Amino acid sequence: MQNGATMSGNVDTGIYAADGTRLGSSGSTVQAGVNVVQSHTLSLRIPPGAYFVGISCSVFAYFQRIFVEAGKARVMGIYEQASAFPLPATATFAANTLSYIPTFYLNLVARPSSIRPTGLAALNTVHPMSWESIGGSIMARGGGKMEAFSSAVFPGANYAVLVPFSLSFRQRFQTMFAHNGGAVVGNIDLGVYDFNLNRIASTGSTAQSGTTTLQTISLDVTLGPGKFYMALGASSASAQFIRTTVAVDALSSPVSETLWSNSSAFPLPATFTPNQAPNYIPLFGLVKGTVI
Repeated sequence: MQNGATMSGNVDTGIYAADGTRLGSSGSTVQAGVNVVQSHTLSLRIPPGAYFVGISCSVFAYFQRIFVEAGKARVMGIYEQASAFPLPATATFAANTLSYIPTFYLNLVARPSSIRPTGLAALNTVHPMSWESIGGSIMARGGGKMEAFSSAVFPGANYAVLVPFSLSFRQRFQTMFAHNGGAVVGNIDLGVYDFNLNRIASTGSTAQSGTTTLQTISLDVTLGPGKFYMALGASSASAQFIRTTVAVDALSSPVSETLWSNSSAFPLPATFTPNQAPNYIPLFGLVKGTVI
């Protein structure tokens, strides 16, 4: 972990399975070393899969950190738990409220043979910037860039966008979400399409609710393995969403990544007929559980 400018109390670091079961931890260790990396010994061999790294403190402690708006951190699959020192045997996941991520990480003794985790189960969230979607493709190919996320209105009324994602295993999702921007107007519709652009499931037209926050809507659907599209439609041209723009170049052009949109597709139709590429990518997606 990367300590900050002031040392205080003890710290516990560990690894958890996707269901919240603690697989190993360092145990309570005195925080030591100002503005340096402090290492904890944790010898653990884990098979391919989705996991969490965890950190907790006995008192207020200082760490180097990355600033990430709380809602975006939730989209990334980050959780928190109050009164969790030392790290509990079973984590009780709660929605993240912090606007930063402390800098801590694992040091691998045996290096993986591939940098791309093919064949692994998805993390709790799947969204455009996750590995299962275009974010993984852009990072793996080393091309293009993703501009900073900001709030922007939808291109037009009844507009909808499709973003591809792939799953290696059959998985159950119970929620879809959209990260709303600074204005909520009209209704939204979230859904999933198969590779042939036939709708598998959708939330239906729902009033957009909550500015600059995640709006979650129940949608229980089991998917995979295979390639799919997540879909977001809005009834009003004034509806705002947190979004990013992918640089249009030879490697990360939205067209090459098969992102699609339709200027008249609300509510989400039974079969999606693409008629253009989107000019930006809203932050939305699917969640395995009910809390993000």
